[in-house]
Amino acid sequence: MNQNSLKNIFEFAAYLTILAIGIFLQSKILVTGDITWLMRIGEKFLQGGHYYTDFFEVNPPMCIYIYLIPVLLSKQFHLIFPTTVLIFTFIIAIISWCFSYNLLKKILINSQPFYRINLAIALAFLYFIFPSNAFGQREYLFAVLMMPYLLIAVLRAKQQTNNQWLTITAGLFAGIGFCLKPFFLMTWLFIELYLFIKSTRLLSWLRCENVAIIVVLLCYAVSIPILTPEYLTKIVPITNIFYYINYQIPLTLLLLQPIVGFSVILFVTHYFLRKKIQQMDLLNILLLATFGGLLTYLAQFTLWFYHMLPAAMFSILLGVGLASEYWQREKNLFATSLIALAILLLMATNIYMYKINFKQTREFLTDPVFNLSKKQSGKFIFIFTDDLAANYPFLDYTRTSSPSRFPSLWLMRAADKLIALKKDPNTLQTAQAAKQFVIEATTDDLIKNPPFYIFIQKNNAYYSVFHKNWISYDLVLTQQQQSISFFKQFLKDAKFQQFWQNYRYMGVTENFYIYCRHCEEAADRRGNPSFTVSWIATSLRSSQ
Repeated sequence: MNQNSLKNIFEFAAYLTILAIGIFLQSKILVTGDITWLMRIGEKFLQGGHYYTDFFEVNPPMCIYIYLIPVLLSKQFHLIFPTTVLIFTFIIAIISWCFSYNLLKKILINSQPFYRINLAIALAFLYFIFPSNAFGQREYLFAVLMMPYLLIAVLRAKQQTNNQWLTITAGLFAGIGFCLKPFFLMTWLFIELYLFIKSTRLLSWLRCENVAIIVVLLCYAVSIPILTPEYLTKIVPITNIFYYINYQIPLTLLLLQPIVGFSVILFVTHYFLRKKIQQMDLLNILLLATFGGLLTYLAQFTLWFYHMLPAAMFSILLGVGLASEYWQREKNLFATSLIALAILLLMATNIYMYKINFKQTREFLTDPVFNLSKKQSGKFIFIFTDDLAANYPFLDYTRTSSPSRFPSLWLMRAADKLIALKKDPNTLQTAQAAKQFVIEATTDDLIKNPPFYIFIQKNNAYYSVFHKNWISYDLVLTQQQQSISFFKQFLKDAKFQQFWQNYRYMGVTENFYIYCRHCEEAADRRGNPSFTVSWIATSLRSSQ
């Protein structure tokens, strides 16, 4: 066996090791509730459900369509949603990585193998290990689906060709990725602008991969008013008023995050090394993708890790490319140290994130409410909470279902925040109407499919950010028993009061109050066969 064969074996073993580590780690942590909730919606959509009346979700329809395959896999093989979405995501990631690996070999054909291997290993690490609990999120899928298109754009800039059918496939994948959220289109526009400037031809954009992307975008745009018109007429107006006021973070806080500083350092490094860079098109396009990822993150005004993921993935690839260029050219200790330091920082960040995820998973699996709900597999339960993470994936791992069309009571919290920020009569009327809609719609859902257990979350501490202007803000840690206050608002509704007469108090855990439908054991414990609404309200007040 010659030396090249041994190198290829070791290289292949390194990629398989990264994939195996990724599979192991993902199997040990919870799949985030954002994903499983969207799969629940997909299940309702396949049954003929509609936005607003059957499910209330602010994300556009493509965010539902993307998870329909794992939903169908769950039905076919009787697996829980977290399992099938992991299988689906790994398959997509492996296909994208193999596609991207072959494109890297064409792009770096005249470079030393060190450069290509660095980028291929970095890409495997970013695909299979780096995302942590953001694995399978829409931002992750966007980056993975777009990567082959990005590398084909590099070949176009270098005036190299690729197999036409594979190029069209890459365009279809990228088109689906761009449709997931409107913000993602910025990255496509930046890359196409770069290619247009390089070519100086008016019709340089008219390439088979772009035709495929445009076909996907047009089909998707036409399908929305036909298949999901309620998204435009019902969801978008409510989202514009309430969603971002609930989660929006001031620009100053967003700009203070490490990903912004890291990207700026890379931009500056790229500028000073630009005259020495050999793979200019590759690094320029990675820089533009990083910039597009940053704008996508900033445009959403949230601090969630998965919103930063595209910028982080593209910037790390850019950093690896710059370090490889410098080492390949200079071959000094400084460049080697930079690469080693970057690897150590990435590993340290991931170890910290996985440590948090492992802790959350252990707490989740040992929660008494989790074990209690497991006994009700296949039945309905309901959780009074304004936190999706306390609702999903809780239901998925116990194989129970929620009768509610809402992922949580976030809209009620947003309405309270709107009232606190703007006290004019019109705003108050709008906010109260939103809260009443949630109460009435949730009550109707509960009456239609009465849950066996109802859990009321005791404490949900969260940060409340109140804007003054774009640069100043008030940051308050609210530790109120928010879910209980929402429950009290439900108790003022006559229809809900009548529904609630069927429930008995069972007990309390560290995180939840527990109520059971027609549970005589609980009634005997209290010595009172019928608990009134006033008694429940009094007991909740006394427990605060």
